[in-house]
Amino acid sequence: AHFFSGDPFLIQRVAAYTLKQGQEIDITAVAYTPETGCMQVELQYLWSGSLGTQTPSSGASAFSTAYPGTGTKAINLVVVSSAGIIDRAFDMVDVY
Repeated sequence: AHFFSGDPFLIQRVAAYTLKQGQEIDITAVAYTPETGCMQVELQYLWSGSLGTQTPSSGASAFSTAYPGTGTKAINLVVVSSAGIIDRAFDMVDVY
């Protein structure tokens, strides 16, 4: 499953995925920032919702997890830079 971020107008992205109970899944966020010259932009990835067996740090743009229980899981992400919120995403995972 992948989050694809980077819309400058903060349009909500929604995606759905299906996986088996206990199956490992890689979740990745890609955020595109405006040109800053030679300055490196530091981003925070604020993950929330049903994250499965792992809890990523705020600096982690990707993590692997699994879901031990069945049901629909919601994963939320807000990407923040020093200028403020630059993007957000909402994914749903159906675990059977």
